[in-house]
Amino acid sequence: MTLEQWQTRYNQFSQREKVLVVLTLVVIVYMLLQLLVLDPVDARTKVLQQQQSELRQDIQNLESQQALLLAGLHKDPDQALKQRLQGLKQQLLSLDSELTTLSVGLVPAKQLPVLLQDVLRQTSQLQLLGMQTLPVTNLKLEAQVVDGQSSDEEGTLASTGVFKHAVQLQVRGSYFQVLEYLEALEGLKWRFYWHSLDYEVDDYPKALVTLNVYTLSTEEGVFSG
Repeated sequence: MTLEQWQTRYNQFSQREKVLVVLTLVVIVYMLLQLLVLDPVDARTKVLQQQQSELRQDIQNLESQQALLLAGLHKDPDQALKQRLQGLKQQLLSLDSELTTLSVGLVPAKQLPVLLQDVLRQTSQLQLLGMQTLPVTNLKLEAQVVDGQSSDEEGTLASTGVFKHAVQLQVRGSYFQVLEYLEALEGLKWRFYWHSLDYEVDDYPKALVTLNVYTLSTEEGVFSG
């Protein structure tokens, strides 16, 4: 069934039925976004961060042991210790690489606001109410508890070197105009992550929509200035 046929059938509903259909579709879209995009990315990122933190702590402990051996015995640590230390460093490099691949194919951070506006102008009759870039956040490793104290208390909470650049877009329009815009964004060659979508009917059939999306970058200040 084409979009025009869906819209014709939709217009035949009573106002109460229209509101129920819109609310149901909004809930379905949000649940799909949460299930297919947000949850897997967040879960994988937390696992990688946890593994990185554990490896960094192991490396720090081994390097301390190595320094004590060198200072006390004036000779290299035994070969097994050096091999284990090297193995842990290789694992850490591998995890760093895997975390970096999360950003492969993502839209460059400085192009994200421009991209959202270009698609809005080209494919939709939505009214743009506002757009703002949100504060850049640094993805950090979770604190580890060592000898009863957390590592962040000791000043060792480490950065992953990956930054989250988010944009908040506010538009106004009908359900089908919003749907058309979202489908156009999904069809782009660039990828980005959906953070949240808030849909509020204020003057039926018009609604206020707040969309939060983000991308990842190894650069911290692309939204500055």
